[in-house]
Amino acid sequence: MISKKSVLALLCAAALVIGLAACGGDDDDSSSSGNSGTTAASAGGDQSGGAVAVTIEGFAFDAQPVTAGSSFKVENKDSTEHTFTADDGSFDVDVPAGKTVTVTAPSAAGTYAFHCKIHSSMKGDLEVS
Repeated sequence: MISKKSVLALLCAAALVIGLAACGGDDDDSSSSGNSGTTAASAGGDQSGGAVAVTIEGFAFDAQPVTAGSSFKVENKDSTEHTFTADDGSFDVDVPAGKTVTVTAPSAAGTYAFHCKIHSSMKGDLEVS
């Protein structure tokens, strides 16, 4: 006869295996950020697109110049979510903690001021040529 402890242990092990199977394997969440006015795009692991042009670390932006209309990456190295939002609304994406998103640069050359909607002290400029 099987003891109640054995049955309970088997049920717990089965639940653990099912739970792990449901959680693992899909690191690529390519769903849209859902923000209106976005020209960009996908949150998840390292997405296809250009090189990392904007890094978020220590609640600060570090932006490198990009080419008009090109794809580039915004990498969030912080442990909290941020946004990469143009003051003029030309781009607006959520950047989850520890994730990278792909963004399409505005099609017109110029300097685009941007900020984080969640943390008002975070600001920067994106040079588009």
